[in-house]
Amino acid sequence: MWQKIINIAKTASSMLHCGQVPPNTPPEYRKDLSKVNFLSSKKFYVVFCSVIILAIFYGASILVLFLTGPVPHLTVPFVSIFTETIKILAIIIASYLGVQTVLDYRMQSNSSVELEGSYTKEEKEEKIIMDYAEKFKDDPSYAPLDWIQERVL
Repeated sequence: MWQKIINIAKTASSMLHCGQVPPNTPPEYRKDLSKVNFLSSKKFYVVFCSVIILAIFYGASILVLFLTGPVPHLTVPFVSIFTETIKILAIIIASYLGVQTVLDYRMQSNSSVELEGSYTKEEKEEKIIMDYAEKFKDDPSYAPLDWIQERVL
């Protein structure tokens, strides 16, 4: 039984880290599953954090209910406030996820936050102009725009 619990924990952990594979994964799926990282998805991250926040709220509410046990006239308002707070939190989370999903669908994008892109080196025009101006300073057919503007004014 402990081994199954450990395997479940290792599987959950591997899905939250890049480069790790769940235990007992067939060799043909190892390469694909090592690339999976659910925390790179904004929607999963929001849901994951929301579950943690709700668990903290639940634990705190149980503690407060035990503390308000001797004073029953405080228990009923606390339960009302707690349930309304959870409803508002659920509405905020659902709204965010709904808007994010609609935007992803509408813009043909995904909710991945992985770093992607390419590096391009940009060379400044001034350096290019100075290099060519120095190279062709004696050639009358070459005239940069700066020289033309200086001569006209």
